[in-house]
Amino acid sequence: MSKTMIITDTCCDLPAALVDNYDVEILSTAFSIDDRVFNEGLDFTCENFYEILPAPKGKIKSASIAAAVYLDRFKNADACGFDSVLVIITASGDFPINRTVDEAVELYKTQNPTSTLRIEVIDTQCFSMCTGLLVLEAAKLAQEKTDFDELIKTIKTDCDRMRMLDNSDRSFDDFYACCAEALYAGKPDYAIGYAVCEKEARATAMLLEEELGYGPLLLYKLGAISAYEAGKETILLCFEAPEGE
Repeated sequence: MSKTMIITDTCCDLPAALVDNYDVEILSTAFSIDDRVFNEGLDFTCENFYEILPAPKGKIKSASIAAAVYLDRFKNADACGFDSVLVIITASGDFPINRTVDEAVELYKTQNPTSTLRIEVIDTQCFSMCTGLLVLEAAKLAQEKTDFDELIKTIKTDCDRMRMLDNSDRSFDDFYACCAEALYAGKPDYAIGYAVCEKEARATAMLLEEELGYGPLLLYKLGAISAYEAGKETILLCFEAPEGE
């Protein structure tokens, strides 16, 4: 049986409370903003993000997690008796947020040549709760002692099924209709994210619950990268499409 540690980053927008009962660590992403470094979740939260950065576009110069941070977590996982680590990273179009993770894996192997700890990295090629939902799924599989190879296969397959809808260039009614249509057939778990449009996001959640018979798994505030990529006026619907779609 595998004992697997899941590692991700704050760019997945997954609240820590959802994974408190799992072996999951959410690493703080460091952002360079106006030549100052801020650590998400430590120096700022979703609630005060816009006090620090009123206009995200063009102001975030870099986003990263140091290789030493990953390396420390790998060593800790080995010391605590884990036999595998799955790192689920969040993609960004403008810069590779977690480019240092591969460096950390190689450093760990070099520094610990006799270690049997298996480390796998999955780049979800998405962001926000499209990644967060995958992390949550991986955490549940790990808790069930799913074989590590089978866990990796499942998450990689489900990466291709993650979908994101937003309200860009749509009226409220059109956005809601698109969300309802996308969810109706498979009725998957879904999450609705917002930066400043909380009222509209809550209205969307309420209408979808009435239409589908169940509400979102999570109504959440967009983190820094999500707000950067999507824009603060955006509402995001994140879900896993039915198999074969």
